[in-house]
Formats: sequence, structure tokens, C-alpha cells
Amino acid sequence: MRPKVFISHASEDKVVARPLAQTLVDRGFDVWFDEFALRVGYSLLKSIDAGLHGCDFGIVLLSKNFFQRSGHSVSFLDWLPSKT
Repeated sequence: MRPKVFISHASEDKVVARPLAQTLVDRGFDVWFDEFALRVGYSLLKSIDAGLHGCDFGIVLLSKNFFQRSGHSVSFLDWLPSKT
């Protein structure tokens, strides 16, 4: 079974997030990354929730962009205690 990884990032940080996600996929991880997981008509919140609850690991790309988006940091960091 492949380890499942969720990548949380600000959209402005795709230049870092995209190659990280691809490298993890190339090394055998099952990666939830918005560009891989989201499709037209999918519910963004439901997809993120399913990705978070189904993952073994979470990677948060912390940057100025990330913290400027209050919803990003709050929703992911609120979820963390439920996985420990």
C-alpha cells in the first residue's frame, strides 16, 4: 500500500508545490495535490476534507503567501490534532 500524502499550499506557491508533488508521485507516494485531485464539478471543500482524512502524512508549505490567506492556515492546522 502506497503512503498517502496531502500537500497544503497557497496557490501563489505552485512553483514549489508542483515539483514537490510530482517528485513524491515519482517515488511511489499517493499524493493529494489540488492539480491532481480536483476536477470540474468537484466540491473543493469535500475533496480537501476527503484528502485530509485519508492521508498518512501532511505537508504544509509555510510561506508569506500561506499566512496571508487566513483560511488556509486555520483549516489545516485545526485538522492536525484529529490525526495524532
